[in-house]
Amino acid sequence: MSYEVDMVRNPGLEHAAALLYDTRLPYHNFSHVMETLAASRTLIERCRDADLAVQPEIVYGALLFHDAGYQYDHELQGYDSKEAYSARLAARVLNDYGIAASIIDAVQAAILATRCGAACSSREARIVRAADLAGLAHDYYLFRQNAWRLWREDIILGGVAVAWDDWRDQAIHILEHFLAEDLGVSPACYAADGEPWLNKHGRRNIERLRQEPTPA
Repeated sequence: MSYEVDMVRNPGLEHAAALLYDTRLPYHNFSHVMETLAASRTLIERCRDADLAVQPEIVYGALLFHDAGYQYDHELQGYDSKEAYSARLAARVLNDYGIAASIIDAVQAAILATRCGAACSSREARIVRAADLAGLAHDYYLFRQNAWRLWREDIILGGVAVAWDDWRDQAIHILEHFLAEDLGVSPACYAADGEPWLNKHGRRNIERLRQEPTPA
């Protein structure tokens, strides 16, 4: 983590957050949370280098809870999206830990901003969204491994088999919507042509994924 995130880390809060994730899920588990926290380090440092103010406690809180309760049907819980349910779980735990209401509100807004097509109302929200999607720019083989994990996860959550080709094509369709958004958070996040590096590398990976056969 960056120095800023290290200063606000709370082992008790991390334990409470981890309890809201299902270790049986191949992708949306607490290991994914820790990966997003690591990704936020570079993003926060790039903002600092550009003299862009960031409140690390908002980024930290939002990433801890951004997929909380993913294993549950959000509609059965009374919410219109998984992000809305996760935001509510975050508010409950953060309130129990005495976090200021203004921070909780900002954390919830940042979690809601991870939904495809949602607007980011703050720099912290942009960092959270970019950190959540950082895996799109991984080395292709790690990117592909994550795709396979998500495919298996959807089968687990849905309880029915889904053909790889059908799932892959639908996943690419969703990813293209995410990549239509500006995922940069500071000047260093953009290539010379003005496109964010995250978007650029993500597009390359999904083009390769289109040709990927069913996993052996």
